[in-house]
Amino acid sequence: MILASGLSITFGDNSRQWTWPKEEESCYLGNENLPVAEVKRICWLEIKGKCKTIVLSPRTMYEVTIVVKMSSQNRGWEIPVNLSLERPDGNRQVRMERLDILKKETWKHISIGKFETTPKTIGEISFSLTQTDGHWKSGLRVKGVVFTPTAEDEQPK
Repeated sequence: MILASGLSITFGDNSRQWTWPKEEESCYLGNENLPVAEVKRICWLEIKGKCKTIVLSPRTMYEVTIVVKMSSQNRGWEIPVNLSLERPDGNRQVRMERLDILKKETWKHISIGKFETTPKTIGEISFSLTQTDGHWKSGLRVKGVVFTPTAEDEQPK
């Protein structure tokens, strides 16, 4: 998992637009308080990240998901967000997702895309979640991005 603090979040350091509350997360040694990114009020959402495929298991299919939670007080999410995954070989997957229909106050894994670690995918995987339509939004929390091994018979979309 790449925590929210390890992602590139446009204006993420601006306290008028983002806050960084702590969320309790259970782990091997007990519970930890992890910083999550929370939208206060923005009109330009851009969250990006990268991962070197060398740190992943070879010849394994992965699904990349972003872990988000919608506040019960959220606003402005009627327009879908854009999700993108780019492999080192230049192959790119794009899709859209509506966040306004998510169950409130519950962490949700939203698929960004899938890829297999092969000799063609050695390098850096880039991914993003964006919505730059100019509409004001609030109430989204981002925990991070997860790379999860999936069944080998599931092909990338």
